[in-house]
Amino acid sequence: MKKIVALVLSLVMALSLCTVAFAAGPKDGDKFYDKQTSGTDTKTYTYVAATTYKAGADNRLAYLKDDAGNVYEVGGKDGDTLYVAGGAVADITLGDYVSDFAAITYKATAEAVKASAWSCTTDKYDAGYKLVWSDGKTYYAEDAKTGDANAYNVLVNGEIKLVKDQAVIKGQHVLYAKDGKPTEVGVGVYEAYCVACKKTIKISDKMINEAGYLYDTTITIDTLRQAGVTVAVPAGYKAVEGNWYVIGETTATKPADGVNSAKTFDAGVAMYVGMSLLSVAGGAVVIGKKKEF
Repeated sequence: MKKIVALVLSLVMALSLCTVAFAAGPKDGDKFYDKQTSGTDTKTYTYVAATTYKAGADNRLAYLKDDAGNVYEVGGKDGDTLYVAGGAVADITLGDYVSDFAAITYKATAEAVKASAWSCTTDKYDAGYKLVWSDGKTYYAEDAKTGDANAYNVLVNGEIKLVKDQAVIKGQHVLYAKDGKPTEVGVGVYEAYCVACKKTIKISDKMINEAGYLYDTTITIDTLRQAGVTVAVPAGYKAVEGNWYVIGETTATKPADGVNSAKTFDAGVAMYVGMSLLSVAGGAVVIGKKKEF
């Protein structure tokens, strides 16, 4: 019998904890008052829940609305005290008057970031904010002023900030080769020299099995100088142009008459060469199998 009583008490305590957990936070339509006791001069505020978040859309924060239709922010610790029915102090406060919904509307959530220096593997951007847009891509922004072109709101740690996009210099290898022509070292595999990190880089003129990333030819010597990176181009070397996929790198090398292949050849590149050979020999078979589905 004692075990049954103990079990019942445990269940009661668990349910009470669940009730507290579910009761936390106001719900859409909840009423709050500016006085503990109701009277003719008591003001009522209705809680309006925030909209469902979607990056790039007009997302709106929760707010309070009085009977006259005036809108107020949900306040913090410095807001005016509000009460629930019965006189208990509410968990939220009354914030500032909102004259325009734009003040509580934002396009994306963001996080504050420190400045990042450029390298072959890291983007260069100033201190500001990092956010993910509706296209799934990451963007960087900086503080803006009212009236700035293309400014928009973001939400940072619960606070809305006016920002604008900032220029970002993409981190990647900057490829050069003798007369601008990469050296072929295998079937579909070539080598070029990165003037930034001074490494020999493995590239291909096609993407095979989703390996590598597309080389961006807009990142130039002038771009690096803007980023504060000083580089030296070997005599007779020109920028690599066209569509190339970066698939690997070797240890640092110093080019002579041509790009010197490093003595080390990593397993990833070796596997890529193998896949390149397979793709040339059996590419039609792979495509055929996909068509069967």
